[in-house]
Amino acid sequence: MTIRKDCTSGPLPAVRLITPPAHGLVTVKQGRLRATNVKQCLGMELPAFVAFYRSAQDFIGQDSFTLEVTGAEGKTQLQRITVTIAKPTAGQGI
Repeated sequence: MTIRKDCTSGPLPAVRLITPPAHGLVTVKQGRLRATNVKQCLGMELPAFVAFYRSAQDFIGQDSFTLEVTGAEGKTQLQRITVTIAKPTAGQGI
């Protein structure tokens, strides 16, 4: 998500999965997010890309994946994301 000073949306970056997780799947979708960390734009809903991770059935432990994010100005960043999947406690389920 890119927020301009006037609280309008800037161009979305290009997002690409570089290294997939070993124990799950990642899906990147375009959606809308509410700005909560930009003081002058609180509550604004703007377009954004969101990455969803889903672990393989019965997997417990850490998994990671890498996304490449390229902004409209051409600057590229690699984002390595680590997730921890814990064993559900009694009464907890999905």
